[in-house]
Amino acid sequence: MKIAFAALLVLLSVWPARSAPQPRPLRSLAVMDFELKGPTREDLAEVADYLTENLRQSNAFRRVVKVPPGGDYQQDPLSLAAKHRAQAAVLGQFSWNGQQYRLQLRLYRVAGRELLWQDEVAFSSMGGMRQACDGLTAGIAAAAAAAAGAAGQSAPERAPLRAAWGLGLGQQGVSAGTAVAGGSYLYLEGLALFNRFVGINARYAFRLFPTAGGSHLLSTHLRFQVPPGKELFLAGELGYLLSLEPQGVPAHLVGVRLIPIAGGEDEFYFELLPMALYLDVKTWKPVFALELLSLKLLFGKG
Repeated sequence: MKIAFAALLVLLSVWPARSAPQPRPLRSLAVMDFELKGPTREDLAEVADYLTENLRQSNAFRRVVKVPPGGDYQQDPLSLAAKHRAQAAVLGQFSWNGQQYRLQLRLYRVAGRELLWQDEVAFSSMGGMRQACDGLTAGIAAAAAAAAGAAGQSAPERAPLRAAWGLGLGQQGVSAGTAVAGGSYLYLEGLALFNRFVGINARYAFRLFPTAGGSHLLSTHLRFQVPPGKELFLAGELGYLLSLEPQGVPAHLVGVRLIPIAGGEDEFYFELLPMALYLDVKTWKPVFALELLSLKLLFGKG
């Protein structure tokens, strides 16, 4: 554990970082309840439904949610958008002056409440609503793309260290060895990811099958993700495993763990078919471990 932690500190000290945290690309959008002046709620629902579906089909965002109306226009809609875990929000006003409809929209980045785009259109009847919303959708998509481009600019120099802390719970199969009782183990894991590139974890597991309890495994791994910060990535870990049996001397093992497919978002990530190979430091006999699916919940932003 001490060796892994020391290696982690060395890697973080030499890894290049950026001068200031840049805004992240906008991946999720909340279409908020619009302010209504004149038209009916049914007309507003038709506009909001069409606009929401258009934004989903534009592929400008990975997730688009329509926040249901609360009766009155929200006094703080951006706080409500944050509760829906949206990175961006569309606010607006839908009005009727007796001769034409007017739809005014504004796109905000929820973090920092930054106004990214605004526009308005007018149409004489609800029959012209779809064409008007098509143009507004294109404007929102272009603004989101521009925000993503701005987030990727600025030459990196040194940046603050950002960590994501998390918990994992799962089940793994372990082969029998001279120092490890084979079977199915349930584990609880605590982990930290630094800048979405390197991390460290600690795991406790106890045997469920073929006999429950008695056999315990403690492990820690130094983790590397390639490429870092993407939706899908490959990950590898260097690990230490301590096997505790009810009868016998604790056994020490070292090895590697490979995750061929992993991915997720800021709040969680998943691992498909993670597999590990450990060697007993006394006998050098191998022990294998395999999981079908592992899920992790994150509580910070890496």
